[in-house]
Amino acid sequence: MTPVRLLLRQLSRSCGIQSPEALADMLGRLGALDGRDDVPADLLPLLAGLPRLLAQVNDTYVQHERDLNLSHRSLEISSQELTQANRRLFEEARQMQRSVTSLRRTLDQLSADAGGVFQDEASASVAGNGSTTSGTADLESIAQQVGKLVEANALSRQMLHASEERLALAVQGSNIGLWDWNLVNNHVHFSREWAQMLGYAQGDLAPESETLISLLHPDDAITFGESIGAHFAQRTDATFVTDVRLRCKDGAHKWIEFKGHVVQYDTDGEPMRATGISTDVSARKSWEQAMAEARAAAEAASKAKGDFLANMSHEIRTPMNGILGLTELCLGTQLTDEQRTYLDMVHGSARALLTVINDVLDFSKIEANKLDIEHLPFDLPQVLRHALAPLQTKATQQHLTLASKTGPGVTEWVVGDAGRLRQVLVNLVGNAVKFTEGGEVSVEVTRVERPTNATAACDQWVRFAVTDTGIGMSAEQVASVFEAFSQADSSISRRFGGTGLGLTISARLVELMGGHLQVRSQLGKGSTFWFELPLPVGQAPEVDTREQMANLPTGLQVLVAEDHPVNQVVARKVLEFLGQHVTLVANGIQAVEAVTANRYDLVFMDIQMPEMDGFEATRHIRLLELGTGARVPIIAMTAHAMEGYRERCVAGGMDGYVTKPVDRKQLVQEMQRLMSRRPAAGSGLVQH
Repeated sequence: MTPVRLLLRQLSRSCGIQSPEALADMLGRLGALDGRDDVPADLLPLLAGLPRLLAQVNDTYVQHERDLNLSHRSLEISSQELTQANRRLFEEARQMQRSVTSLRRTLDQLSADAGGVFQDEASASVAGNGSTTSGTADLESIAQQVGKLVEANALSRQMLHASEERLALAVQGSNIGLWDWNLVNNHVHFSREWAQMLGYAQGDLAPESETLISLLHPDDAITFGESIGAHFAQRTDATFVTDVRLRCKDGAHKWIEFKGHVVQYDTDGEPMRATGISTDVSARKSWEQAMAEARAAAEAASKAKGDFLANMSHEIRTPMNGILGLTELCLGTQLTDEQRTYLDMVHGSARALLTVINDVLDFSKIEANKLDIEHLPFDLPQVLRHALAPLQTKATQQHLTLASKTGPGVTEWVVGDAGRLRQVLVNLVGNAVKFTEGGEVSVEVTRVERPTNATAACDQWVRFAVTDTGIGMSAEQVASVFEAFSQADSSISRRFGGTGLGLTISARLVELMGGHLQVRSQLGKGSTFWFELPLPVGQAPEVDTREQMANLPTGLQVLVAEDHPVNQVVARKVLEFLGQHVTLVANGIQAVEAVTANRYDLVFMDIQMPEMDGFEATRHIRLLELGTGARVPIIAMTAHAMEGYRERCVAGGMDGYVTKPVDRKQLVQEMQRLMSRRPAAGSGLVQH
């Protein structure tokens, strides 16, 4: 099945399927699921019937496009025929008028000449036969001219009749109706086909504009009048098009498209006559309404999914912040070896759970087309080091060699999305380490020529290849390795764990960055994952050494608005560890009261709190600051981590943003950024 443009557009919006090849691949993979034990029985009919359903939808779209094209072509032809016929009628009427005038003139002259001849009949006899013969010749010449005029008139009528027949056949074959409106006497001619579209006989419709007005749907009457009036006011022969609902004989309403133009104006430029065609477009309107309803339902479902994910993210990240924060605080105290071992295990498990949450959120952003790719200069060797360093310890524990190699010609500074590239590399190398029990894992970075199928113009293409000597995959497993929520087989999930989203997310990220993730693998002999990205040559940005060298000041008065008791403890302990003085409040009302009564250098504001949330509290604080010259920096500290939430916080009057579970490095960087832009003394509302 080759999907038509309309079907492919809907599949792209709803399912992210961008090409006929992607659709064929998806259907092939769905067919491969049939018969598998892990597929629920109630889903098997859907898997089996989905290709047939898509084919039927595709056929419907094909027929719709064919009918629409035929209708439009018929309308164009019929409109042209009608215009040409009207012009021919007008020209032939003028020709006939000229012929009649010429004939009348000739007959008048003939009468005058004949009268002279009869009055001088005696003289004509004396003069001989010459004069009589001359008069007879004139009569014969006039008769011949009259005969030619009659023949020309008959031929014109035949041509007009043939043209009318062709026009009538075109109108009947294209299922359109003709109308002709004389604006001087308000007479409107409705063709038989026009009346039949609404279920009437031609004789049922009085030939006047009031007939059309009486048939208009009440909701369309004003719009139709304004549309026609505006067109007449333009005094142009351009075509106007408008859609209205008209009442049928059975009381129902049909959508009718009016298309026409003014064909005659008076000397003052006022329209005298308009003509055109009408078409039943009810099927098209029903299809458009169905598509609009489907789009609205899809958008509502997408919003519901987004709201659900946002709430789930918040509800999971809030306790995770407490688990990770308290675990890190405990690991910084005096512990026995056994206690440290247990806490390390707790901390590792919590980080693993956080990875799962982040995978689900990233996948939802990609599915909703809400994940943006940055194009900023970054240090490529540094990104490689940061991607491999966290995995080196695990590789050593498994007696693996983890190495990287950068080929000649790859520049140190490139332009792209460093964070997403690091995410892909961590995922690929992490999988390689996970599935390799002995041997080596290598990462090779080389400069390559621009791929032949690449659309992006770039002065540097870089190839990243991750190779391992692990368990490998069969051809069947390779075919489905990039599918969402898919593992090579169920035993992989039980043995190694994971969401089955990592490779799917990596493949989508690589595509968003302009490349294509590929794999080559053999069961029992390892795998190689590789992709090629356009990474233009970049330059190292200028570094503000003052900010780089500035240390985070200590002794700051910090207000923390947080309603969760565990997270209150975590926030207090972390900030006190950084040398700050901490005041805790449990909701937005208390936060506003505290800022009003005391001077603070910094405020950490939770978003979701009882009585007054963080957005409302920030708005009140900013209103209180108006006219005082003061502005206390406010950092959102929230478990909401969905795309666009940072921008929402900044738009709500906040200056910074950190997500829960709070990463200490991110926390320090955000505090340092804001403190470097403020005077040394705090600027609260209260003056001491």
